[in-house]
Amino acid sequence: MSGSRSGAIVIEPVTERVRGLAGATVLVDTRNAVLLHEGSRVPVYYFPLKDVVDGVLVPTGHSSHCPLKGEASYYSVRLPDGRIAQNGVWRYPHPVAGVEAIADSVAFYPHVLDRIVRGDDLAA
Repeated sequence: MSGSRSGAIVIEPVTERVRGLAGATVLVDTRNAVLLHEGSRVPVYYFPLKDVVDGVLVPTGHSSHCPLKGEASYYSVRLPDGRIAQNGVWRYPHPVAGVEAIADSVAFYPHVLDRIVRGDDLAA
């Protein structure tokens, strides 16, 4: 696995198209995602903030700290069915050294996206 390293973190660039869907609605569509591997945790996709559909994310005042990544800020997510996923997305606007690749990106909690599709075929 290639990519940048910070302690137990490995960041792997994803070279193909990646989309995150809630139901049949695409919330994020990018060719610039990275996959963050952190120890034994499930890998997490980080999507460029600019590739999230406009109007989906609502900033909140929630924050948290990770010693391996830095200070996180959060967004609630407006879902296609009208529900709001409170603090369903996080980002590290100023990550610690070694994980700068996630600075302009967001990650969705698993309950927010019904599926993530790699490649151009949504049927995958």
